[in-house]
Amino acid sequence: MKQLFFTSIFLFSFVINLQNQSIDKEIRTQVNEISIKDSFTFDDYVIRFVNVLSDSRCPKGVMCVQAGAAIVKVVVYKSGKPIQNHNMTFTPNGYFPNNKGNLFNSETLKITSIGLLPYPKPETQIIKENYTLKLLIEEEVE
Repeated sequence: MKQLFFTSIFLFSFVINLQNQSIDKEIRTQVNEISIKDSFTFDDYVIRFVNVLSDSRCPKGVMCVQAGAAIVKVVVYKSGKPIQNHNMTFTPNGYFPNNKGNLFNSETLKITSIGLLPYPKPETQIIKENYTLKLLIEEEVE
């Protein structure tokens, strides 16, 4: 009976000790920009900024009835084969309907599209080759 009691105390102490140990995980973040037709590579994956499908965002300094939006096409490849197609929406008023990790989401890595540049200016046409897609990369490291 004594042995069972001491074994129980030992196991209880061991479990409490495990709960008190914190697993320190650091989140390393960086922001990358990729131009249209360019890609971002990590491990066996490639994220490619394929095209700007539309850009009707209201230019800076202009009063618009509707704010508009920009829609871009992004493709995720694994081992050279497309596995996901995304149409990402960007609005000028800061509302960002895309979720964190919208381009890639695993236990240790999240890649989120966070912006589209340049922002429209009055009476200026943006050449497609001038667009860049901003990506937030968040990687969990121990």
